[in-house]
Amino acid sequence: MFDAQINLMPAQQRAAAATELAQIQAETERTNVQVKSDAETERTAYASQNPAVRAAANTTVVDAPVVYARRLVTGLVF
Repeated sequence: MFDAQINLMPAQQRAAAATELAQIQAETERTNVQVKSDAETERTAYASQNPAVRAAANTTVVDAPVVYARRLVTGLVF
């Protein structure tokens, strides 16, 4: 029985490694698809004739305080 278990271990390890590799490949594929769709969205925004869409394409997380301040001032003035 013990010999049978020892003989099964490499097969189980190969199966576990194959499963893990499949998960890594699936995650990589999802990441690649997301990056491609993000890049396409960005290209579309930059090519847009709408200045608001172009400005939104340039906005990053670093710009959040400025955007919030402008929204606050606009709300107070208008």
